[in-house]
Amino acid sequence: MIEASAVICPLDAVRDSPNRRGAGLVDRYVRGNLISYRHMIPVMSMSTPPAEICVLSVTGGGGAVGDTLEDRFDRFTVATATSAAEGLDWLQAGAFDCVLSEYEMARTDGIGFLQAVRKIDTELPFILHTDSGSEKIASEAISAGVTDYVQTEGQDPPESEHWDRLADRITHAVSTQQTAADRSQQRLEQTLKTVPACIVQLGPDGEFTFANERATEVLGIDRSELIGRTYNGPNWAITDTAGNPIPDEELPFQQVRETGEPIEDVRHTITLPDGTEKVISVNGAPLEDDTGALRSVLFAITDITGRYERQQTLERQNDVSKKAQAVADVGAWEYDVAADSLHWSEQVYEIHDIDQGADVQLADAIEFYHPEDRVTIQEALTAVIEAGEPYETEARLITAEGAERWVRTSADPQTENGSVARLRGTIQDITASKTREQQLQRQRDRYQSLFETPADHLGEDFSAAAEYVA
Repeated sequence: MIEASAVICPLDAVRDSPNRRGAGLVDRYVRGNLISYRHMIPVMSMSTPPAEICVLSVTGGGGAVGDTLEDRFDRFTVATATSAAEGLDWLQAGAFDCVLSEYEMARTDGIGFLQAVRKIDTELPFILHTDSGSEKIASEAISAGVTDYVQTEGQDPPESEHWDRLADRITHAVSTQQTAADRSQQRLEQTLKTVPACIVQLGPDGEFTFANERATEVLGIDRSELIGRTYNGPNWAITDTAGNPIPDEELPFQQVRETGEPIEDVRHTITLPDGTEKVISVNGAPLEDDTGALRSVLFAITDITGRYERQQTLERQNDVSKKAQAVADVGAWEYDVAADSLHWSEQVYEIHDIDQGADVQLADAIEFYHPEDRVTIQEALTAVIEAGEPYETEARLITAEGAERWVRTSADPQTENGSVARLRGTIQDITASKTREQQLQRQRDRYQSLFETPADHLGEDFSAAAEYVA
């Protein structure tokens, strides 16, 4: 805060000053039912006019305006820039309550300067001060979004009444803006209290300073007891989802404090006072003052225990399914009819001797089949897509490495709005069993020939019969 005794607004003082227009810097984003605030700086109550106002005066040359304001009114501290470029440098370096700009300047005018200021700050009060105004200039200024427009009414130098009027306009503009910011802050605080997500705020030392009503349910502790506790207290028993302790520097609060950057969906477990273990998802953002110093960290915390347990169960089931498919040489595939996209499981790639993840279209998959079996597969696919007729058949395919394999393949239609939307099927490598079956059939044929062979040839075929019986 700039001290009331200050008579100038030097750059260092501006840099060290907290922003009294803080609510205007709130940057809010919503992800599902989570709310995080990247920048939030408290504002002062504006039930009474501000006791001190820091003004940036931008002129075409000289500092008479700023000097006069400071000489006549104790509440003003004025920094003077003698060009638009210098004025922008001042704005980017520090915090001001109001910009007072002349209309006539070198290389630009007051309206052009206003447009440049709005790229830096959309809410900063901006008063255009001119001694050569016109209705056209006033109209352009209003259209450009100027807060107020003040003329000297041709008086050179301006009379005392003019300076009184200018001082009143500046004070009114700042008071109005800060009152609006105060209301915005109140709405923000009400939102934090009632939003259906656990919202907590931690100070720079890691102690809880705020918790909304939802926090009691998620964290299992009354809000009054939570305030003053630290994020890394031993009672939380924080671990990663595998049950391993997490180093302090990797916990969400320390990540935000050290990097100054928001975090999203950092997951870990906590233990509640009643012994219940929960898995939580943490989103957080730093709340900084104008100097970039950390004021606090705001977190949105979601209890994802149920979701995490369901996900773990599904992953275990998928793992078991993959292992079963690997043992049985069975792969799964899915074809999206509308998108004309084909998805293979790992085992399907292995059956075809193709690298995992390679892009394979349906036409490519059909080409892998033996020329004598390709028509059968094509007709089966056409029937299931057009008529919804499932199929299961055996066919030969030639792998990418040239090996011939027998497979058993099937497809079931999945319908949406009365038409087939996708196919889900399996493919199994049955080469080994098919080979044994063919060998057995050949032996059976040779045994059968014993009954059709003349007696003098019986000895030649006896060995085959013995082999078959064995």
